[in-house]
Amino acid sequence: MDKETQNKLLLFRQRFITEDGFGLNHLIDGIEAVLPEKESVNYKAWYAHATEMNNAWLQIKDGMQVDWPESAADQLTGVTDRTAERLQRKLEQSGQLPAEGDVGPVRTTKSIFAKRIEQKILDAKGKSGRKRDFLADECVIVGMDTVKRRDGTEEEDKCTWCVGCDRKSAGHDPIRIKNHALNCNKIQSDWPELWALLDLERGGSSLSSALEEGKTGVLPKIRKARDSEPNPTAPASEKSAPTLHTYFHPTKITKERQATIDLLLFKLIICCALPFALLGNPFFINLFAELAPNYKVPERTAFFARHITSEVAAVGKKLNEFLNSKVHLTFSLDGWSSRAKDEIYTFHATIPSRRSFFVNGHVFKGISVTGQALCDVIKEILHGLDPRKFSAIAGDGGPNVRSAKKLVVKLFPWIINIYDPCHNLNLFMKDLGKLFKQDLVVVSGLSNYFGKSNYGTHHLTEKRKEMNIREGMKSASDTRFSTTYIQSLAVKTCMPAINACYRAGLLKFDTKATKFLKNFLGETTAHYGFLANLTTMVQLMAAPANGLLTLEGQNTTCAHVFYVWVIIAWHLEKVLADPSSSAGRHRAEVIQCYNDRFEQMMTESSSNVFLLAYFLHPLFRKCGGLQLTMPANKNADTLKPAQYPSLFVTLFKAAMEILKGEQLRYGKGGKEEVVKLQKEFIRYAYQQSPFDTQYFDSSTKPLDYWTRLSGDSNATQISRIAVKIFSIMPSEICDERTASRLGWFNAARRSSILPENLIDCARLYDYYTNGITEGAYSHEVHVALDDVLAVPRGTVQQRSAPSLMDIINEENITPSAADAAAAEELLFNHPDPYDLDETSRLDLGPAVVRSQTVFAIAQYIKLESTTLAALIQPSKDDSQPAMGSTGAVASVPAGVPTDWSVEDFLN
Repeated sequence: MDKETQNKLLLFRQRFITEDGFGLNHLIDGIEAVLPEKESVNYKAWYAHATEMNNAWLQIKDGMQVDWPESAADQLTGVTDRTAERLQRKLEQSGQLPAEGDVGPVRTTKSIFAKRIEQKILDAKGKSGRKRDFLADECVIVGMDTVKRRDGTEEEDKCTWCVGCDRKSAGHDPIRIKNHALNCNKIQSDWPELWALLDLERGGSSLSSALEEGKTGVLPKIRKARDSEPNPTAPASEKSAPTLHTYFHPTKITKERQATIDLLLFKLIICCALPFALLGNPFFINLFAELAPNYKVPERTAFFARHITSEVAAVGKKLNEFLNSKVHLTFSLDGWSSRAKDEIYTFHATIPSRRSFFVNGHVFKGISVTGQALCDVIKEILHGLDPRKFSAIAGDGGPNVRSAKKLVVKLFPWIINIYDPCHNLNLFMKDLGKLFKQDLVVVSGLSNYFGKSNYGTHHLTEKRKEMNIREGMKSASDTRFSTTYIQSLAVKTCMPAINACYRAGLLKFDTKATKFLKNFLGETTAHYGFLANLTTMVQLMAAPANGLLTLEGQNTTCAHVFYVWVIIAWHLEKVLADPSSSAGRHRAEVIQCYNDRFEQMMTESSSNVFLLAYFLHPLFRKCGGLQLTMPANKNADTLKPAQYPSLFVTLFKAAMEILKGEQLRYGKGGKEEVVKLQKEFIRYAYQQSPFDTQYFDSSTKPLDYWTRLSGDSNATQISRIAVKIFSIMPSEICDERTASRLGWFNAARRSSILPENLIDCARLYDYYTNGITEGAYSHEVHVALDDVLAVPRGTVQQRSAPSLMDIINEENITPSAADAAAAEELLFNHPDPYDLDETSRLDLGPAVVRSQTVFAIAQYIKLESTTLAALIQPSKDDSQPAMGSTGAVASVPAGVPTDWSVEDFLN
């Protein structure tokens, strides 16, 4: 190619980048004008470059940060005929190749590929001979290449290559390449149209689908049964003595019967996490030979390679059909590492009834898992399920996850960003643990000692029985958030028995690694100091640990998350004011830790969703101690924004932000809906009709309450927001459970399993054991609190509630730094056994070290409220609201989402 031709083509490329009116059709016209020979390498390379440019433009249009592909002039030295054909095939399959005589579509992604395949199949009907597999033809590129024969000679022969990854197969064998294509990662990621058809065919060939739909034609051929494997332990007389079953099989097995046994065998191995090598074990083969003499155990490699992919495709199709009828789904994600150090991310969809489904998984290979990389994967999954069906995204506090969630919310503004409350509470407990870091080294040392010493465990168990101590020592768990509290409580409970064993000489602690523990046992000052600190630590951690336990349940809502933080503040207030406890000396540090994590939860999540949910929960609105006193004027039509209390402004602003997202979701609705929301919101704040007419008590689910109200014309907009908030799941605990299951599948005997198969096994387990149903969970949100001693009358108490004396004599306590002793042995004397420094590693912004005496949640909640205390510690009496009715509201003209802003209704 001469320089002048190259410059012309580069000019067309530059115009495509800079001029909005210069589209794909103009770029193709320019290429055809300059390079009329369509079979030339230059033309094919520039034609392929045109589609790369268009794909990049589409990604930029969607808000993604991508670079323009390098010009074809820079690529020509590496373009082969096969590469050019592959790029041109991709253009055809994406629907971007113009028809003969056409100038091509203007930057479109509409595909006609599936219709073209269907037409080829229709045209072939009625013709004699073997049916051609047109889908297999699309998976391969055929050409001539050097083939090495078995005798070592080489010669030119016809070969086929995978259109995705360029895998080569000698001879013209598209079916073999198609079987490879069913699991080809390159086709899945780079050829979406082809992969969709392959996935559809793969799902239709699964055993479960074929047996359910009666498609016997896709069932595997009947395998010829063989005699059982010789028993190596049988005596010689038995080995040489044939029986009737050696020569006689009762019946000939059918394809349906064989497929049924195959499917049951497959489910057994998946759901019981048995090694795949079991199929080749002679004892297992002998077992089946006795149970079903006419059934042949399949060869394991082909069996699992085929059925894992086909069953996952079939399950995915059923799940997509089920989710297609749902709204207000919650998308959640979490990361996990396999034994082979594969970086795996799991993605779940949770429906309003709280059933979570493992919809997909992704293995990041050779790339950094940045926020943008995660966002790209999430975007692809959401588009496959319809992003308008999702209302929230939940994830932990990892920097990449937080970044990805923010990018997703920008792409889909109706999705609420939720910071996982379980991870947040876990970080709060680690903050508290830092106040007792040296004591936790002793707790870890004692726990590990009894975890490793059979001798010590035996004597401790006997002493516990003698002293009537029911609970024993607890081992550490990487998958439980509250391990710190669980082990500390166990050591505190067992300490009388441990000390008794030590004083009796049964426990020596005389090894180099454990001798430091002797300093904290016996009748010493260090022992009683450790016991006092341990008791204080358990008292401070009890409420957040029990809060974690309830937030791990499936029936948790955003309102319950806020309620748990209310209970924690209420309980800590009691503990810090208890004169019999030494917790008061840590008062300022504890409140600071609480405030930092509470504010982080509120700012990392969208639209004050936890506070708004607490307000919209009918029980918490009435009894939750909200710091909301509405003006005496109770007329929603005459109350002016200037009269709104500050808390009401915060709540109403959050509601308007969510309403704006709902309008953008469907592209309709405008200012008239906000006017209606404003009136309904004021009526709800005053507890006027219709909100004082609906029955509710402590057992009423808020989603049911607001669903009933959604049919009332006086509550359409506020119920619209409330139904969304109470439909979403605020936690990604389902991903934590899946991570535990992945670890179960990735056990030592299956450590070499491919990460893709690992994900598929977990998805199939979820389906086989739980099915695709709405789910029914009996979990009730309840935080168990330890009893706090009643304070004697006349005793001076230290309170965080801002009394006059607290304001005048505000404390300024400087927390003392806890220096961890150098570990002699990491197992028994680890300087940070509970990874308390995780809170320092996370990129959560600069920490502000200050003395604090007021809980941040007190700006929203009256912690001294008697109704709140009654809610936390309920009595048997429970008054119910009266029933009533209201008239209908007249309709108003509809607007658009862009005709209003939040400030319009606050000024």
